Amino acid sequence: MAIDEQIEAQKIKSLETKNQLKFIRNQIENKIAENIRLTLHETGVSFPTIDLSRLSASSSKKNLDLVVDAYSKGAVSIVELLDAQNDSLVANTMAENAVYNFFMDFINTERAAGWFSILMNSQQRKDLLQEFEAFK
Repeated sequence: MAIDEQIEAQKIKSLETKNQLKFIRNQIENKIAENIRLTLHETGVSFPTIDLSRLSASSSKKNLDLVVDAYSKGAVSIVELLDAQNDSLVANTMAENAVYNFFMDFINTERAAGWFSILMNSQQRKDLLQEFEAFK
């Protein structure tokens, strides 16, 4: 009887361990899925930022051209010219950073999902793109 009780206790302990491991696995799967969704969201947000920052850079360049013209005619001070130059430089830097940030977000998404588009053939990329479109 003692051996039967020990075997039964071992079975119960094994089932409890199995259930704990299932619970831990589910938690890990949920964290991975959450991380993928988060990085997808960040990538989706950073992509339109590229166009917006390029538009801002273009507007700053136009403003700089106007201020340079006005400065050459004596209509604005050197401080205003320097401000316009600084604004244009900052806007151009922000536009370049937006591209960089998008690629970083995209790479983080690939890493979170466990796939890398550079290693895929063209058909696999098309399939993945269709999955993304269906996800929206």
